[in-house]
Amino acid sequence: MQIEIDVYHLANSRLPDKLSKITASNRSWKFNFYDYDALEKSDKKGRIVILEEEDSYISCVDVFDAIVTKYSIYPTVIIFTVNRELYNVVRWMRRGAADCLWMGDLSDQLLKNSFKSALNYIESKMDIKAGRDERKKDNLYEEDKIELPQNYDWDSLKDSENYEMTLLSISAVMNKDAVGIYSKATVEKIYEQIRIEISAAAAPFGGKIWFWNNNGGMLIFHFGDNANLAALFSLYFANKFFLLTYEKLKLDKPLNYKMSIDSGKGLYHKTDTGHITSELLNFTVHIQHKLTSDNEICITERVYSKLSGRIRKYFTESEKFQDALIYKY
Repeated sequence: MQIEIDVYHLANSRLPDKLSKITASNRSWKFNFYDYDALEKSDKKGRIVILEEEDSYISCVDVFDAIVTKYSIYPTVIIFTVNRELYNVVRWMRRGAADCLWMGDLSDQLLKNSFKSALNYIESKMDIKAGRDERKKDNLYEEDKIELPQNYDWDSLKDSENYEMTLLSISAVMNKDAVGIYSKATVEKIYEQIRIEISAAAAPFGGKIWFWNNNGGMLIFHFGDNANLAALFSLYFANKFFLLTYEKLKLDKPLNYKMSIDSGKGLYHKTDTGHITSELLNFTVHIQHKLTSDNEICITERVYSKLSGRIRKYFTESEKFQDALIYKY
């Protein structure tokens, strides 16, 4: 079955030709092309809408609103932009866009991933039919659903005992051009606020900060499906991190993050966190220091093999480190 995608583009745009060439070999999608002036004449059949941004969010948001209000069922909207400013992406997401792609990065694989995510979203949405709300069953979603742990108790773990756990090493990284802008006291306050945000964000996923030092630390997940919960937290916080640095911390220069995750048996300490050491912990730290670039999440094959299909699709095979296969987001 072909998926219809309505594309709203600028006059004399090269976007229709570009999309047609990229997807020439893929017959799963049917594009309906309309320029801005033909908005009223479009058939509005697509459940996915592509909107080519004119200059920026400000100059195009009225067109976005005009388009989505014409559809009987709110479409999933993907923005195509030449604007590389991260805050532009944030504003579109807040407005309701499902994705924001830079025109210079367009490729068949990128489009496939974006459309697949859009379709997954559509299939799990509420369909409004005959004035009644009906929830579509998404068997894959139900099978891969990750349950958040309830009523877990860290005090139930014994000191100096080995437990199955997933460790997540995280660091906040300041851009080189931002170094020197802030005083030492300000930097310390920034990192402390990030620590507080991480602690609060990890708790619903059953995780906690095990130890923290300056701009980073180690999170531990033990209860429930801890590998999936750690990975899910990492994706959640990675996507929240930009908003945190811009909106809550009000920083002129956004910070970057680095995360690495490994899973296995490790020695648990309740209080003597300054002297925690184990093969699992050391390996997690080494992955972050040696392999992880800014705004990347690295996970080991041990973690990847345990992941739900919903989460696994976001990680791609990268390289080997000490004979262990590493995957990255």
